[in-house]
Amino acid sequence: MKMKNLKRVLGGLVMTISLLAMAPVAAHAEWIHDESCGWWYAEGDSWATGWKEIDGKWYYFNPINGYMVRDQTIQGYRLGHDGAWMVGASADSIGTYGTKFEFDKYTGTIRSYFGNDTKIVVPDTIDGVTVKSIGAGNTVYMNFGGEFSVALPNSLTSIGEKAFSNNYGLTSVNIPEGVTSIGKFAFCNVACTSIDIPNSVTSIGDSAFAGCEKLTSITIPNSVTSIGRNAFKGSDNATLYVNSESTKQLLISNGVDEGHIIVKN
Repeated sequence: MKMKNLKRVLGGLVMTISLLAMAPVAAHAEWIHDESCGWWYAEGDSWATGWKEIDGKWYYFNPINGYMVRDQTIQGYRLGHDGAWMVGASADSIGTYGTKFEFDKYTGTIRSYFGNDTKIVVPDTIDGVTVKSIGAGNTVYMNFGGEFSVALPNSLTSIGEKAFSNNYGLTSVNIPEGVTSIGKFAFCNVACTSIDIPNSVTSIGDSAFAGCEKLTSITIPNSVTSIGRNAFKGSDNATLYVNSESTKQLLISNGVDEGHIIVKN
């Protein structure tokens, strides 16, 4: 009996060692960027090919050269501008407006923009579907060189999390009536000098306008009842115009210096 138990223990130990030898070593896995070809994922002395789950997201790497694939549909699965599988989105759910917008028809959300216009006009509809949101968790990189402006449609109801985050060349954008929420980090680190928030907006997310060093003026209506943490942190040159004492106190309670707030009569 003891001999049998010993054999089982030794057998289990051999199996464990074998599995460990086969498993990739996380410490040697890392993202590597090549400016001319894109991203690839190093795994020790080799690299990822085909489908690979990384930090809870699925990516697809070219089986021949190992470079990450993005903005394409692979085996029926849609890959976003960041290369990650867009969960719930299929090839049929994605529409384009010309060749510039990637659009999820199921949710009415613009996910990416591929042009280089200095004035970007977002349409009310794409392929007959109403444009309701922009961003929604993904930064919509608009223009990698120079300054540009964005005209948003009246059909828009929400500006999603990280919608325009880190678009350093964005100098002007309108927020149309009908938008009810501005997500976390939505306009973080943009170059806009002034922004008017319409009366339809009720909530502004965490760090929504953080790091906007060139922002000098922003108007906040009484309709806003919720302002997230650090919504204006680092936007030290901005004067915040409000219409009531209650909105002023809401800003102060969220860390805005009283000296930067003006109550309009």
